[in-house]
Amino acid sequence: MSFNSSFKKDIIIFVLLLLITTMMFVFGWYFDISKPHAGIGWADQTMYANVTERFLSGHLPSSSQFHYSIGYSLLGFLGGLITPNDPFLLVCYGFFVSSIIFCYFGSKNIIGSWWSLLFIALLLGWDGVTRTFNYSSELFFIPWNNQVMYFSFAYFFWQFSNRSKPSYTSIIFGAIIVGITFLCREESIIFLAPLYFGWLFISKVRWIFILASIPIIGLIYLPQIIMKADVLGSISDSGRAKSYSATLEQYLNLSKLNQNFSEVIVGNENTVRRKSLLQSSPWLALSIGGIVLLLASKAIDIRMKLYVLVSLWLLIFYLSGINMSAHKLQYHCLRYISPSFIVLNFSSVFFVRKIIFFLKGKKI
Repeated sequence: MSFNSSFKKDIIIFVLLLLITTMMFVFGWYFDISKPHAGIGWADQTMYANVTERFLSGHLPSSSQFHYSIGYSLLGFLGGLITPNDPFLLVCYGFFVSSIIFCYFGSKNIIGSWWSLLFIALLLGWDGVTRTFNYSSELFFIPWNNQVMYFSFAYFFWQFSNRSKPSYTSIIFGAIIVGITFLCREESIIFLAPLYFGWLFISKVRWIFILASIPIIGLIYLPQIIMKADVLGSISDSGRAKSYSATLEQYLNLSKLNQNFSEVIVGNENTVRRKSLLQSSPWLALSIGGIVLLLASKAIDIRMKLYVLVSLWLLIFYLSGINMSAHKLQYHCLRYISPSFIVLNFSSVFFVRKIIFFLKGKKI
């Protein structure tokens, strides 16, 4: 295939994905009656909106409004400058479209265009009812700050699929993304730090650029520090009833990991009328074989293997904590592990592709 024909195909698919995601978003945002518009009335969304309104009126959040990091509401503030009556409209739409496009082009670098379209189709799976949160696409049809981490993992999926040395632009943009995600969800740093700095180290980026990325991340996180010091009186205050250390102690519990994996991933007694992950997306059972093949394959770059391991680390961390259970499926707890859905869906497609190629006697 010539360069021109390949480029034209990429443009056609890009436009197609843009149209599909836009249509899905418009329906999910405006016409899906399973949830209130922009989620106002639900716990997280109401607080996001209230903090955003304070920013738009020139005020800092109150002390009780630091229950969530202020980063996502700051993004709402920026969106509100353009669409003041619907401040999270452009935020959610932008994260949705860009995440899907990053995932497509990242997958294309490894398994080609047509298999990548299957991968994207799985990511875009939706039953039209956002309230159930059966599929990751529903994450973007109402405001959730987990969107930012999903977007971050989509960006690094694209970057890690490229075997070439990262450009200075991609390094800087990556640092900015890490900083924004850290500002929106503070625990994200325990996933994004090994992902980002591991990427730079493996790619043998000069130390001066690695060190320069740290102040970029810190500068973006600075508003959280300044506002905490002003409103809460201490930058070490978590803004919640529990301290950071007390919250961390509620994770990495082996018994919770076993129970939550059984209830949230495999299945539940259906007492809350919400499906587990494998009940709504049974093809993800194939991801076990796909992950093994990705980690074992010599054809897969070590950076992508790092991506797989960090995605698994995120999955294990949340599943071993207090926010994942059959009961909490009704409160959309699957959103916490949604960034790992990228690698789970991709590895499922990778596994099927590998088996088909093996049966046909082709090399992968």
